[in-house]
Amino acid sequence: MRRILRHRPSPAMVIACIALGIALGGTSVAAINALPRGSVGTKQLKKNAVISSKVKNRSLLAADFKAGQLPRGPKGDKGDKGDKGDKGDKGDKGDKGDKGDTGPTYGAASTAGNPPDNPPLVQVATLNITLPTAGGLVVFGRVNSLLACDAGGSCQANYALWVDTTPVPASNARHFSSASSTDRTLLVPFGIAPNVSAGPHVIKMFITPKDNWSSVSISDTQLTTILLGGAATASPVTSTSNGAKRIEHP
Repeated sequence: MRRILRHRPSPAMVIACIALGIALGGTSVAAINALPRGSVGTKQLKKNAVISSKVKNRSLLAADFKAGQLPRGPKGDKGDKGDKGDKGDKGDKGDKGDKGDTGPTYGAASTAGNPPDNPPLVQVATLNITLPTAGGLVVFGRVNSLLACDAGGSCQANYALWVDTTPVPASNARHFSSASSTDRTLLVPFGIAPNVSAGPHVIKMFITPKDNWSSVSISDTQLTTILLGGAATASPVTSTSNGAKRIEHP
């Protein structure tokens, strides 16, 4: 026991050892603090070196994790159905517009003239039509007439237009010839039949020879109609003509 106490270090030796330890520790700290910026990277980090306690809470972003690593959360509950929106009020009905001006299909003709013979003698041409609407009907006719009179004196042939059983006002066209002679002329009877109803109708051309006539020959008959106050024209369904004809005095 005395031998051990004889070799106990002196106080000076203890102080010297403590000083040496402090000196060595300070060198290590200095060496660590002396690492250059950016010198520690992935290679310098040991596996599992970064732990949860070294990561700042809520500092990592979704982009920091590999795709598929973050678990998908459960599907949320279906939201409540929204309230139905208010139905808008129905707008008021607009006012009725003003009546438009009369269209360009208006027409007029003088009724002062030669009225058709009633009853007529011979029907020489027909035109079947169907009117889409009611209105006035302009009717045109054309005929090449050859009239012969006997020795008893002058004669005449009257050409007139009819719609069904109604004569067209002032549509009579007269062909005159002298005694013992023959005369040829082109006649164009025409007129406006008022208030013709919608639907099918028959346009007719009649001839009525008078006085000292001996014969009448006709050719090139033509009938045309135009509807006023409705469609621009009345499309014919069928059109017939007797063509050339010679009528002898009985």
